[in-house]
Amino acid sequence: MPASFKQHLQHQLLYLLLGAILCPALLLMPAGPAAAEQQKITLQLHWTHEFEFAGFYIAKEKGFYAEKGLDVTIKSGGPGIIPVQEVMQGDAHYGIGAAEVLLARLRGAPLVMLASIFQHSASSILTRADSGIYTPQDLVGRVFEMGRLESDAETYAMLNNEGIDVTQLTHVDSTFNPQLLLDGKVDAISAYSTSQPFFLKERGIPYRLIRPIQYGIDFYGNSIFTSENEIAEQPERVKAFLEASLKGWQYAFDNEEEAVELILAKYSDHPFAHSREHLFFEAEETRNLVMPHLVDLGHMNPGRWKHMADTLVQLGLTEPGYSLEGFLYDPDKTFNLLSHWGVRFGLVSLLGTITLCLALWFFNRKLSTEITSRREAEERTHRSEQRLSLALWAADLGWWDWNLDTDQIALDGKAHGMLGGSDKPIKTTLSSLAKNRSIPGSAAFAHLLHTMQKSEARTCDSELEVAEQDSRKWLLCRGQMINSSPRAAGVIMDVSKLKSYQMELEHLTETDTLTGLYNRRYFFRQLELHLEQYKRKKSNLSVALLDLDHFKQINDTYDHLAGDTVIREFATILSQSLRPYDVVARFGGEEFVILLLDTGREESLKILSRLRERLAQKVFDAEGYSMRVTFSGGIAEADELTPVELTPKRIIAIADQRLYLAKTSGRNMVRIR
Repeated sequence: MPASFKQHLQHQLLYLLLGAILCPALLLMPAGPAAAEQQKITLQLHWTHEFEFAGFYIAKEKGFYAEKGLDVTIKSGGPGIIPVQEVMQGDAHYGIGAAEVLLARLRGAPLVMLASIFQHSASSILTRADSGIYTPQDLVGRVFEMGRLESDAETYAMLNNEGIDVTQLTHVDSTFNPQLLLDGKVDAISAYSTSQPFFLKERGIPYRLIRPIQYGIDFYGNSIFTSENEIAEQPERVKAFLEASLKGWQYAFDNEEEAVELILAKYSDHPFAHSREHLFFEAEETRNLVMPHLVDLGHMNPGRWKHMADTLVQLGLTEPGYSLEGFLYDPDKTFNLLSHWGVRFGLVSLLGTITLCLALWFFNRKLSTEITSRREAEERTHRSEQRLSLALWAADLGWWDWNLDTDQIALDGKAHGMLGGSDKPIKTTLSSLAKNRSIPGSAAFAHLLHTMQKSEARTCDSELEVAEQDSRKWLLCRGQMINSSPRAAGVIMDVSKLKSYQMELEHLTETDTLTGLYNRRYFFRQLELHLEQYKRKKSNLSVALLDLDHFKQINDTYDHLAGDTVIREFATILSQSLRPYDVVARFGGEEFVILLLDTGREESLKILSRLRERLAQKVFDAEGYSMRVTFSGGIAEADELTPVELTPKRIIAIADQRLYLAKTSGRNMVRIR
């Protein structure tokens, strides 16, 4: 038991004994009922919503947590979200993790493991069946995508056990999805057996899994953990949360289909949501790793955790001579003896003796108060430093500290490396750093700090773009001026991957996946913008709505793949026939829409006539079938409507009416007013 926890219990006993002297009658009263109000707590997952967390969803939605008086918020994880950090900072009461929690504990973090849901880790190496990779030795000389040592310890341990050095293979940083493997750009990836293999399975690609357990590395997988503080202050809440969670997992395995439907309905976080087939695949793999038919849910073997700790020592991640005392949860240690009526009755009988003892204790306490206060202050400072160090490590942050009086600035190795320098700490003046051209991000960083110094907010929270040889990366710099001190301090984080995901997501939300043209949503935003400009400047514009003739016959006669080919090729011709500043989008199905800027009646007809001429010369080759395609169109001009009437929906409606007229008049024509 940690010393701080023992001290906490000693203080509680002394306060209760004092209460026994002043109000002995209260000790003989039965304990009152628990408060009816539910306690709000947070559970932090380590990844996005999947079946590997099904038991927690069930416990919440089936009311198992509510029965225990708990109102649980389940926060999804993902890249950049670290449950250890969330729990340490107090942003979550409980978290899901395994080896990384053990590593944090060995490095001084006051974390406690409550229960292991996955009896075996899902961590494995995924490769295509035709890769020729059957054992870890076959990875030598191959391209292998995997995470950092701290986050992918099982894989490194397996390679180490097999006598393989990481320098013997080409290491690619993990991207958290199997796309590079599907594209053939890597030979193998570090993966979770519950999820990534499905992407190959659904495409009919045979695959092979190499599991660390086959080579003597048997780690626990998803486990529930919390902080020492939570156990000390809320022992009954810890028990209640754990019991409800395990009940949820038992229900999930007994009602697998219901659990899948629940995830689809309430825990599908787009764009990361999984299909029903994917979730059933995860359910089967999860059952194999949890083994609910063989092992009690939540079972933990101290010997297994010691094996994991020894492995982390062998990898150089922590020092030998460690202790796991207090790391594994023991509910019996949180039992409150004073709740038993016999103990309370005995205390009343000893009040006379206790009174004398307490008098001596209070006298002694006055003498030792100053010493105790100093020790507690030193301990708080030491723990704060530990937590800061752990938080920086867990969040992958670099720090900086700037003295405004002397202009001296210090950066740790992480921050120095992020700005483009070496990975060694540096101390210099901010002026010198700004002029150092060997550090690509130094000038922008210095400018940011000077701007913060002059601002009223006296804080900074800005992104920096740093160019390094043939690549670019994005950094997030956060900091503030320190009150009553001529100093500023803060952190730097590499957010390049997150920025890439954001840009990719923005592209997906604006683009039609089949044709590569803009989609309907993006077109309406552009149309609304240009209509407002038209109302101010009165430079004419037109909207053309096009529809491929007899397209249903193409699908029915040749099949939908042929139809898709026709739509793609028509989209290409359409883009090539327009001016660079025109906006073209797929409106839906076989319909396309064009925003023709600075264009009136005559010019609009000329543009669509050129398109019809090009189309007339085109023979489409769709999945082996040759055919010709025509289109019908309707054009609406902005000056047909008053400024009050001119809206995106109104001008589109006019173009649609004229398209319908062209269709009913024989097709292969364009109608305008």
